[in-house]
Amino acid sequence: MPREVLGKGIRFSLRQAPCAHICRYCLISESRKRSALPFSRFEQLVHRFYDWKQSNRRDDFQIGIFVGPSFDYDLETLKGVARLHARLGSARRGAKFQILNLGGLRVRRGDELVAWLEERRSAGIVGFHTSLAGCGETHDRWNGRVGDFDYQTSILRLAGERGMVRREKLFLTQNTLPLIDRLLDLLDSIPGEVGSGTASPFFYAGLASRYESERITEDIRDNLPERINRLRPPRFDNWLSERGVDSCDAANRKPAAEVAAEARC
Repeated sequence: MPREVLGKGIRFSLRQAPCAHICRYCLISESRKRSALPFSRFEQLVHRFYDWKQSNRRDDFQIGIFVGPSFDYDLETLKGVARLHARLGSARRGAKFQILNLGGLRVRRGDELVAWLEERRSAGIVGFHTSLAGCGETHDRWNGRVGDFDYQTSILRLAGERGMVRREKLFLTQNTLPLIDRLLDLLDSIPGEVGSGTASPFFYAGLASRYESERITEDIRDNLPERINRLRPPRFDNWLSERGVDSCDAANRKPAAEVAAEARC
């Protein structure tokens, strides 16, 4: 008898803004191709599903969107993404589109950068999210673009001087840990409110799966300084340990019946 599939939601994704980074930890792996579908048609499609959801009173049906892989939108696209998030916000609190991710933005300098920032502030953007893997050349190597660390921090400084907020995501690896105090000192020197800040390892999937040797160990995790521990996100302790991996490997070498018998003991 065929199994019934119960749909609980749908997620729409559009490759609208190519990414200027080649991050070594990227989950997407190919981020420079652009969808042929215009954003205007994408927005119309998503609104149709919102209309269907409302007319059928399907409050249990979740609708999600992602327009990326970077947030380097032109102003019309930015306003359209904000409209979609505003509609999502009618069913979910805190869904306003007000924070731009700095990852993958193309480089702008001088007056062009200031004008870009002011345009986005006028369009309702209140702050920026930055993801940093160490600082200086170490971050640049992880993100695949020379000068990226200085570029991101320059935007944060310009934004802070204008009263905008920021969110900070700091990646913990064996080669970024020695730089963490220097990084935190630099971030503390930037004006503006920090809306949130977390520090954690990469998600080791996609391209990042090639860098297991850089993953911090349990011993490193258990001896992190307090300055980092204060930034640990709630799920930081949900840890697949080296011992757990070893146990999994051992189980894979045994017959299934033997593993099941051990589980019942």
